[in-house]
Amino acid sequence: MRLGGVKEVAAELGISRGRVSQLRRAKGIPEPIGEIAAGPIWDLDAVVQWNTSGLRRNSGRPTQERIVLAGKYLLDPEPLDSGGFADVYRASDMSEVDSASNPVVAIKILRDLTDTEVRRRFERELRLVRDCRHPNIVPILDAGEDDHGSFWYSMPLAKGSLADEADRYVGKDDEILHIMRQLLAGLAYVHKKGIFHRDIKPANVLRLQTDNWAISDFGLAREAERTTTALTSTMQGIGTFFYSAPEAWERARFAEAPADIFSVGKLLHHLVTGQLPINIDAVEGRFTPVVRRATRQRERERYSSAEEMLAAIETLAAAQEQWSSPEDRATDLSKRLAANEADDSALDDLLDLAFIGPGLEPDLLMTIPRMSRDALARLWERDPESYRALIGRYADPVAHTQWPFGFCDVIADFLDNAVEVANDEDVMRDSVYALLEMGSSHNRFHVQDVAIGILQRIRTPQLAMAAAEGIRRASVGATTWTISEAKCRSLHPIIRELVESLYKTER
Repeated sequence: MRLGGVKEVAAELGISRGRVSQLRRAKGIPEPIGEIAAGPIWDLDAVVQWNTSGLRRNSGRPTQERIVLAGKYLLDPEPLDSGGFADVYRASDMSEVDSASNPVVAIKILRDLTDTEVRRRFERELRLVRDCRHPNIVPILDAGEDDHGSFWYSMPLAKGSLADEADRYVGKDDEILHIMRQLLAGLAYVHKKGIFHRDIKPANVLRLQTDNWAISDFGLAREAERTTTALTSTMQGIGTFFYSAPEAWERARFAEAPADIFSVGKLLHHLVTGQLPINIDAVEGRFTPVVRRATRQRERERYSSAEEMLAAIETLAAAQEQWSSPEDRATDLSKRLAANEADDSALDDLLDLAFIGPGLEPDLLMTIPRMSRDALARLWERDPESYRALIGRYADPVAHTQWPFGFCDVIADFLDNAVEVANDEDVMRDSVYALLEMGSSHNRFHVQDVAIGILQRIRTPQLAMAAAEGIRRASVGATTWTISEAKCRSLHPIIRELVESLYKTER
């Protein structure tokens, strides 16, 4: 007896591994004789006998004999792609008998006939998109139900998807702009019709034969005024993890336009970096502020519409000269950031400048500590993620730059406020590290006092552990200069034990 898994069965039948799974769902292929950790195991001789007996012709769909759907679409034997609930086939439209060559389309066929939720999702996609007419929305050309009771629809055959080439646009801002214009135009169109896609990702952005980029796969979409057909609670989240907004996982039924904006921001992140949109700090260059705003955790802090996001991208594209000289804008920020009343536009400009490139510009290093406590509080309220990232990005320059002596005190007071406003572990870690290094290298006793004051206020083990991480990051000399043995006794036990061990290593 010859034994084999999915790979060996696929080789015997001359099909893909995915097609093996489809045949199993259709109860066509012989049942496996056992299961091991790596998966099911078949008697390969039984598989070969089944394949040559003619039984395969009646199991699964379509068979090796190409079938004609709706009397006019000649389907290829194997699917181009298979998703969670449907297969997509290449097909020739044989109704154009007078054409020199028959038009080629893509046919999406519902695979699961028993799951009512899946059927409803497919029907919803048909209903929502059938009347859409926009160059950046993949149109539905025809639709119906086949002899097996499966719904199907036809659409233009695409040249490929953005998933095939999302990593090819790094440094190609003009091409990225071209894609985003089309994607946001299509999104604005469906949003005006009250349709929210909720699954924007590279695989669902297709390049059509016209070379237009167009949005496809509205299977997770919903309408603004219709909740009865929303996905049920059996689906805890929607969309694809790396591109989905937080609300799409927390309260999927109510994810609307802001969730699409978030996903487009993540897609832009992918195009800019050529990598999955995981690390926001990896986004550098012209589109950084757009990515950061579009992907904010709070819905109300994102762009209010696809049109507003596109306008922001167009503004950045038109302001190349200004963009290349961020220090000019940094100078104007100081007074606005120092104001007692928070200025949201100033905070936006600060974040735009702070995340343009790999490091902070020299003028911005002098601008950041001018922020008032009120401005810090507003930034923490609006966008904790960017707050943490800003302090994290500022910590290394603080630690390693030769500052005017008096300005060291300005920086120390700023970090003191930053720690107290946020009461956050990341902010604590980065600020403690920066203060230890700056104070010792400049011999500034005010900086020393600020650092000790921050450490003495710590009451929780979580913040103490964070401060300890900052201390370990600093040099031993910077720590022992800042924290005397006498002052060490007034600190949280976690910090005290660490500092005492550092004194022992110096002796």
